[in-house]
Amino acid sequence: MSKIWLIGIFIPLTLLGIAAAGTIFSGSLANVSYIIHGNSNTSSDTILPANINLGNLTAGQSGNYSAVASMEIHSPGYYKFELNNDVLKGEFSNFTAVIKFANYTVILTSDHNNNNDHHKADSHDEEKVYLQPGNYSVTIYIYYQVSNYAHSMTVNGSTLITVNEEDNS
Repeated sequence: MSKIWLIGIFIPLTLLGIAAAGTIFSGSLANVSYIIHGNSNTSSDTILPANINLGNLTAGQSGNYSAVASMEIHSPGYYKFELNNDVLKGEFSNFTAVIKFANYTVILTSDHNNNNDHHKADSHDEEKVYLQPGNYSVTIYIYYQVSNYAHSMTVNGSTLITVNEEDNS
């Protein structure tokens, strides 16, 4: 009788332990983001953006990252590439984006130096380029140095670099 009683208690406790152990470890294994551009006969320019995830950063850390985007340009003209300094929030002492495509190299920078608690920004955060119609594969190289005085924050899915057609009239 005691063996049946022990088995009756042991099996439910074992199953409960396995179920409890299953809930201790949980997390997202994969995340997905995508943009679908349907078939259309419009002549609008199309950009498939690069997704840049610098991961978990610490004050003073430096590093680099690269990603690929694509642009389909339908109209010849000047296009302005611009680094969104607002998303950097002054938390990087140096942030450089080198954008390479076709025979073009665009370099956008944001430098924030801390001198006596006065933040001075030296930036080249926009550049205009004349583009012909075509499909462009764009490689973006990011080089960064997190400020030694960086604050804790999370940035997720914010626009880092924009490209806009300038008024050519």
